[in-house]
Amino acid sequence: MDMGQYFLDRLFYILDWPQWTRLTAHTFSGFPTGYPKDVVYDVEDHMSLLAHFDNGIALTLDTTARVNQHWRWSTSIVGTEGCIVLDNAAPKRAVIRRLKNGSMIEEELEAPDLGPDMKRRLVHLAERLNGMCPEIGTDHYQALTISEFCEAGYRSALEKREVVNGGAG
Repeated sequence: MDMGQYFLDRLFYILDWPQWTRLTAHTFSGFPTGYPKDVVYDVEDHMSLLAHFDNGIALTLDTTARVNQHWRWSTSIVGTEGCIVLDNAAPKRAVIRRLKNGSMIEEELEAPDLGPDMKRRLVHLAERLNGMCPEIGTDHYQALTISEFCEAGYRSALEKREVVNGGAG
């Protein structure tokens, strides 16, 4: 539930909050931290997760808290007619690829600057408080959905088994 929950929040939003039906996860800890021995680092170093949803979507997620590389993220949404790829380290940070007249075409999408965005968030909050926009971010039900999904991932990793969502369907 470190950085992965933010990527899940974005994916669940893009996919219109589908209901997960089952998932399997694995975690790894053990990279040297360089911290003094009395400092507790209680986040896994890596988690891999495979989840299935009631609408037929399969999700794979790999998240790493500490690794010997530059900070990066990527998201790929692959469908039967094309895919969208978001990657902060790629020359084209956002692209859509699809077949057109028998050939694969790639169109670059506008990718917002993902740097510090506190001013935008504060403006959005002020607009929300003044009734100027209908919603702000993830609501409490959606936040609970993400938390339950993450907790199921940890349960799967701990128990070394697939977890089935009893509320799905």
